[in-house]
Formats: sequence, structure tokens, C-alpha cells
Amino acid sequence: MGEYQRILSKGLGIVTLFCNNLYAKKFDVFVHPFRTSLDSTWRKDWAMPGFKSECWMVPSGIGKRVDLISPKTWDTKSCEHHYADKLSTQMLITHELVHVYHRQLNVSSDFIDVDKID
Repeated sequence: MGEYQRILSKGLGIVTLFCNNLYAKKFDVFVHPFRTSLDSTWRKDWAMPGFKSECWMVPSGIGKRVDLISPKTWDTKSCEHHYADKLSTQMLITHELVHVYHRQLNVSSDFIDVDKID
């Protein structure tokens, strides 16, 4: 099992244990080699053609997918995250897995339809 798979597996275990339930659906994980690739995906997902991510933005989770810049490159492609900080890396990716879990249960898994969500 690769490093990223171990991080994801541990995160999945934490989320399902905490929520006492499995994910409702399977989802994909995409590791982007460059920020431009991640930005391109987010532009489409968020319908924001001119979007350019901030330097601290490295992962995101929606109901059907996790996208992240390769954590091994965070030292050069991020201003806040460092892959060598294994605990913070685990916590951040687990945080995104919580978003996936939550969005799978939500009526609007990508939060596009959030009118009257409160």
C-alpha cells in the first residue's frame, strides 16, 4: 500500500468510526501534479471560470471526489502545508474526507443548491 493510500485509509477509518456509519457511495480521489490542474478542476466544479486558488488551498472534498495537489509537493506548491508534518497532513486529508461524507448525505452534494439550507 502506498503512502497516500495509507493516509486515505486511516482517514476513512476515522470518519466512519466517528460517524458510526459507512460512506453512502463510492468516490474518486484525484492527485493533481500541479496547481494548474487542480485549479482547472475547481473552475469546472464551482462554475467559476476565472478562479485561481490561494497558495494554502491544496485539497477539497465533494460528494463524489477528493481533489488534492500531490502532498509530496506541498513544500513548494503551498504556503502553509508541509508533507513532512505527517499529523497535519493526516488531519487535513481526513478533514476533506469529512466533507465527502457530509456532502453525500446532503441534498446538494456539491452545495450548488443551498437555498434555504438553514
